[in-house]
Amino acid sequence: MRVFPFVVLVAVLAACETGDASEADSTPAAPASEVVTLEALQSYFPDEVEGLPKAIEGGEVEGALGFEITRATASYTENPRVMGTTLVLNILDMGSPMMTERMGYGWGLDGGTPDTTFAGYPATYSDPAERGTRSVSIIVGERFLIESNGSFASVAIAESAIRGINLTALEALAATPAE
Repeated sequence: MRVFPFVVLVAVLAACETGDASEADSTPAAPASEVVTLEALQSYFPDEVEGLPKAIEGGEVEGALGFEITRATASYTENPRVMGTTLVLNILDMGSPMMTERMGYGWGLDGGTPDTTFAGYPATYSDPAERGTRSVSIIVGERFLIESNGSFASVAIAESAIRGINLTALEALAATPAE
């Protein structure tokens, strides 16, 4: 009755040779996506937020080990030389849901446990009153992270900055395959 383990071993080896059975291969690879250009992401920023004009705009495209991330940044303040209400808005394109998760933003993907939602998107809020900063972060299209951080600003101003971005267009961009 030692035939059974031998039959199982032969079946497993045959499956490995033909490629029919492999648990490791059953997980589909994440589709490769190119990140959006810096200029394209910067075009999503509003010109002003709650009366605060856009003062500074910048960003960068970084990459290593076969992946890239685009980070666009805009700063809003009444006067950049005077301490007061300042808001910094970031849009990060991580290229794919897999990179979003690997970069530590898995809370924004399906099955994650975000604190709440904002405009229908997974969101987290931070309100460290001792430092005078308020922030809201959301994930759009499982690949774009939008961060709104306000110094001496209310959460309402941080939320208003995100509302100034065309989130529907950004989500449609996330669904568009790279060419």
